[in-house]
Amino acid sequence: MNAFLKTLIMFLIMGGGNVNSAELAPSPKPFKLAVLDIDRVIRDAAVNAYIQKTVEERRTALQKDVEGYEKELRAQETALKALQNKRDPSFEKEQKVFENKVTDVQKRLSGRTKILEQAFHDARSRVIQKIMTHVTELAESEGFTLVIPKNVVMYQEESYDITDRILARLDKDMPTIDIQFPEGV
Repeated sequence: MNAFLKTLIMFLIMGGGNVNSAELAPSPKPFKLAVLDIDRVIRDAAVNAYIQKTVEERRTALQKDVEGYEKELRAQETALKALQNKRDPSFEKEQKVFENKVTDVQKRLSGRTKILEQAFHDARSRVIQKIMTHVTELAESEGFTLVIPKNVVMYQEESYDITDRILARLDKDMPTIDIQFPEGV
Protein backbone atom coordinates (compact mmCIF):
# COMPACT_ATOMS: atom_id res chain seq x y z
CA MET A 1 0.00 0.00 0.00
CA ASN A 2 1.50 3.34 -0.90
CA ALA A 3 2.01 6.13 1.61
CA PHE A 4 -0.69 8.37 0.12
CA LEU A 5 -3.38 5.68 0.50
CA LYS A 6 -2.29 5.00 4.10
CA THR A 7 -2.49 8.68 4.90
CA LEU A 8 -5.94 8.99 3.31
CA ILE A 9 -7.29 6.02 5.30
CA MET A 10 -5.86 7.41 8.57
CA PHE A 11 -7.35 10.82 7.75
CA LEU A 12 -10.81 9.31 7.22
CA ILE A 13 -10.57 7.12 10.33
CA MET A 14 -9.59 10.06 12.48
CA GLY A 15 -12.67 11.93 11.24
CA GLY A 16 -10.80 14.40 9.14
CA GLY A 17 -12.95 14.30 6.01
CA ASN A 18 -16.52 15.27 5.30
CA VAL A 19 -17.61 11.68 5.89
CA ASN A 20 -19.87 11.44 8.89
CA SER A 21 -19.15 8.37 10.98
CA ALA A 22 -22.91 7.92 11.51
CA GLU A 23 -23.30 7.48 7.76
CA LEU A 24 -20.86 4.57 7.88
CA ALA A 25 -22.44 2.98 10.95
CA PRO A 26 -24.94 0.21 10.44
CA SER A 27 -28.64 0.97 10.88
CA PRO A 28 -29.54 1.13 14.57
CA LYS A 29 -32.36 -1.36 14.04
CA PRO A 30 -32.14 -4.51 11.93
CA PHE A 31 -34.66 -4.84 9.13
CA LYS A 32 -37.63 -6.98 10.20
CA LEU A 33 -40.65 -7.49 7.98
CA ALA A 34 -44.27 -8.47 8.70
CA VAL A 35 -47.26 -9.05 6.43
CA LEU A 36 -50.88 -8.24 7.30
CA ASP A 37 -54.03 -9.33 5.47
CA ILE A 38 -56.00 -6.19 6.38
CA ASP A 39 -59.00 -7.25 4.28
CA ARG A 40 -59.31 -10.49 6.27
CA VAL A 41 -58.96 -8.67 9.60
CA ILE A 42 -61.74 -6.26 8.66
CA ARG A 43 -63.95 -9.02 7.23
CA ASP A 44 -63.49 -11.56 10.06
CA ALA A 45 -63.42 -9.21 13.06
CA ALA A 46 -66.21 -9.54 15.60
CA VAL A 47 -66.74 -5.80 15.44
CA ASN A 48 -67.46 -6.04 11.69
CA ALA A 49 -70.25 -8.55 12.33
CA TYR A 50 -71.61 -6.20 15.00
CA ILE A 51 -71.51 -3.22 12.60
CA GLN A 52 -73.21 -5.22 9.84
CA LYS A 53 -75.95 -6.42 12.21
CA THR A 54 -76.59 -2.97 13.68
CA VAL A 55 -76.71 -1.21 10.32
CA GLU A 56 -78.93 -3.94 8.85
CA GLU A 57 -81.39 -3.49 11.74
CA ARG A 58 -81.55 0.22 10.92
CA ARG A 59 -81.98 -0.50 7.21
CA THR A 60 -84.85 -2.88 7.99
CA ALA A 61 -86.54 -0.21 10.11
CA LEU A 62 -86.01 2.31 7.31
CA GLN A 63 -87.52 -0.12 4.81
CA LYS A 64 -90.61 -0.51 7.02
CA ASP A 65 -90.93 3.28 7.10
CA VAL A 66 -90.63 3.36 3.30
CA GLU A 67 -93.41 0.79 2.99
CA GLY A 68 -95.59 2.87 5.32
CA TYR A 69 -94.97 6.03 3.30
CA GLU A 70 -95.69 4.16 0.07
CA LYS A 71 -98.98 2.84 1.42
CA GLU A 72 -100.01 6.31 2.58
CA LEU A 73 -99.01 7.91 -0.72
CA ARG A 74 -100.86 5.26 -2.77
CA ALA A 75 -104.03 5.94 -0.77
CA GLN A 76 -103.63 9.66 -1.39
CA GLU A 77 -102.96 9.04 -5.08
CA THR A 78 -106.15 6.96 -5.35
CA ALA A 79 -108.14 9.77 -3.71
CA LEU A 80 -106.50 12.26 -6.06
CA LYS A 81 -107.50 10.19 -9.11
CA ALA A 82 -111.06 10.09 -7.82
CA LEU A 83 -111.06 13.90 -7.66
CA GLN A 84 -109.69 14.05 -11.18
CA ASN A 85 -112.36 11.66 -12.49
CA LYS A 86 -115.10 13.80 -10.90
CA ARG A 87 -113.53 16.92 -12.42
CA ASP A 88 -113.46 18.37 -8.93
CA PRO A 89 -112.18 21.99 -8.90
CA SER A 90 -109.92 21.22 -5.92
CA PHE A 91 -108.00 18.62 -7.95
CA GLU A 92 -105.15 20.91 -9.01
CA LYS A 93 -104.64 22.20 -5.48
CA GLU A 94 -104.68 18.67 -4.05
CA GLN A 95 -102.33 17.47 -6.79
CA LYS A 96 -99.78 20.14 -5.78
CA VAL A 97 -100.11 19.13 -2.13
CA PHE A 98 -99.58 15.49 -3.13
CA GLU A 99 -96.52 16.27 -5.27
CA ASN A 100 -95.00 18.32 -2.45
CA LYS A 101 -95.58 15.46 -0.04
CA VAL A 102 -93.91 12.97 -2.43
CA THR A 103 -90.90 15.29 -2.76
CA ASP A 104 -90.73 15.74 1.02
CA VAL A 105 -90.83 11.98 1.63
CA GLN A 106 -88.12 11.38 -0.98
CA LYS A 107 -85.86 14.00 0.61
CA ARG A 108 -86.45 12.63 4.09
CA LEU A 109 -85.70 9.05 3.04
CA SER A 110 -82.67 10.07 1.02
CA GLY A 111 -81.32 12.01 4.00
CA ARG A 112 -81.85 9.06 6.32
CA THR A 113 -80.10 6.73 3.87
CA LYS A 114 -77.10 9.07 3.64
CA ILE A 115 -76.92 9.33 7.43
CA LEU A 116 -77.04 5.55 7.71
CA GLU A 117 -74.22 5.17 5.18
CA GLN A 118 -72.15 7.84 6.94
CA ALA A 119 -72.58 6.13 10.31
CA PHE A 120 -71.41 2.85 8.73
CA HIS A 121 -68.34 4.51 7.20
CA ASP A 122 -67.49 6.35 10.43
CA ALA A 123 -67.64 3.12 12.42
CA ARG A 124 -65.51 1.31 9.82
CA SER A 125 -62.94 4.14 9.93
CA ARG A 126 -62.68 3.85 13.70
CA VAL A 127 -62.10 0.10 13.33
CA ILE A 128 -59.30 0.72 10.82
CA GLN A 129 -57.74 3.26 13.18
CA LYS A 130 -57.84 0.65 15.96
CA ILE A 131 -56.22 -1.91 13.65
CA MET A 132 -53.44 0.58 12.88
CA THR A 133 -52.93 1.15 16.60
CA HIS A 134 -52.54 -2.59 17.15
CA VAL A 135 -50.16 -2.89 14.20
CA THR A 136 -48.02 -0.07 15.57
CA GLU A 137 -47.97 -1.56 19.07
CA LEU A 138 -47.03 -5.00 17.74
CA ALA A 139 -44.37 -3.55 15.45
CA GLU A 140 -42.82 -1.61 18.31
CA SER A 141 -42.90 -4.52 20.75
CA GLU A 142 -41.48 -7.04 18.28
CA GLY A 143 -39.15 -4.77 16.36
CA PHE A 144 -40.83 -4.79 12.97
CA THR A 145 -39.41 -2.09 10.74
CA LEU A 146 -41.91 -2.63 7.94
CA VAL A 147 -45.47 -4.03 7.83
CA ILE A 148 -46.92 -4.46 4.36
CA PRO A 149 -50.40 -5.48 3.20
CA LYS A 150 -50.73 -9.04 1.98
CA ASN A 151 -52.42 -8.02 -1.26
CA VAL A 152 -49.11 -6.59 -2.57
CA VAL A 153 -47.03 -9.63 -1.60
CA MET A 154 -46.33 -12.24 -4.24
CA TYR A 155 -44.68 -14.72 -1.88
CA GLN A 156 -44.04 -14.95 1.83
CA GLU A 157 -43.20 -17.49 4.47
CA GLU A 158 -46.09 -17.91 6.89
CA SER A 159 -43.90 -16.83 9.80
CA TYR A 160 -44.06 -13.25 8.49
CA ASP A 161 -47.87 -13.10 8.69
CA ILE A 162 -49.26 -11.22 11.70
CA THR A 163 -52.91 -11.30 10.58
CA ASP A 164 -54.16 -13.77 13.21
CA ARG A 165 -52.43 -11.87 16.00
CA ILE A 166 -53.89 -8.53 14.95
CA LEU A 167 -57.34 -10.10 14.53
CA ALA A 168 -57.15 -11.61 18.04
CA ARG A 169 -56.11 -8.26 19.53
CA LEU A 170 -58.91 -6.44 17.72
CA ASP A 171 -61.54 -8.99 18.78
CA LYS A 172 -60.40 -8.73 22.39
CA ASP A 173 -60.11 -4.96 22.45
CA MET A 174 -63.09 -4.00 20.25
CA PRO A 175 -65.79 -6.68 19.98
CA THR A 176 -68.44 -3.98 19.46
CA ILE A 177 -68.49 -0.28 18.67
CA ASP A 178 -70.79 2.60 19.49
CA ILE A 179 -72.32 3.58 16.16
CA GLN A 180 -73.62 7.13 16.21
CA PHE A 181 -77.08 7.37 14.64
CA PRO A 182 -78.83 10.73 14.85
CA GLU A 183 -82.37 10.75 16.20
CA GLY A 184 -84.91 9.38 13.74
CA VAL A 185 -82.56 7.16 11.73
